Parts: sequence; C-alpha cells; structure tokens
Amino acid sequence: MRHKPLSRDGSFAVLTYGAGYGEIRITATNACGSTGSTLPVTVTQCDYSPSYTVYPNPARDEATVVATEPAPAARAITAPGFDVVLYNEQGRRVYQGRSQHGQAKLPLRELPAGLYQLHAGQGNRQERHTVQVRP
Repeated sequence: MRHKPLSRDGSFAVLTYGAGYGEIRITATNACGSTGSTLPVTVTQCDYSPSYTVYPNPARDEATVVATEPAPAARAITAPGFDVVLYNEQGRRVYQGRSQHGQAKLPLRELPAGLYQLHAGQGNRQERHTVQVRP
C-alpha cells in the first residue's frame, strides 16, 4: 500500500493493489494531547487488466515479457502470474510458460530466425505481440 501526503484541502490518498477490507487509524496530536479514530475501508475489485511489454524485440537468444500498467502510467508492475505462449509462422506452439516474479523469459536461442506470435495474459484476457527472432 502506498500513500500520498496531505493535500491542501486536507485529504489523504491511499493506493491499494487489490480488493478487501481494512481500516485507517487517524491520530491528531497537538500541545494539549492526542485523539484518534478508526475508519473502516472497503475496496472493491476493479476490472483491471495489465498490458504486456516484450523486450528486446527483435531478439536473438532471449526476450523478456513484463506486465505493465495500462497507459498513461505504463510502468512495470508486479502482476499476478500470467501465461505466455509463442507460436511460429505456421501456427505451431513452440514455447509455453508462466511468469515468475512478474516476468516471463522466452528462450529463443534454438528457434530459427523469423516472426513469431506471442500470446500473453491471464485466462481469457490475452494480448498478442509479434516477436522477431534474429539470426
């Protein structure tokens, strides 16, 4: 969980990465003492779907697939595990794997040079990319 400092209007923002229940404890202190209050917070699950970036592309020995936040942020994130499947120009699956620690490595060293289709995603939410393998 991250937070931003108080704004000019006295608000405080908390960014969460999932759904659930929690609470925020607020304590105000001055020269006369302290007082506090606890506020319940419920975060609902949003329909969030990361994008995927492949680099380097073109590649020779190995390429990396990472989950990124949708635009405009477009930065790498630690997303739940995702699947990657690589198909050759004839539509045959040449590699299948799962991400570890927010990224998936594509072993390309044994593949002939050419264009490949990468499917990356979770369940029925798949994103497609063309990956070029260099000689």
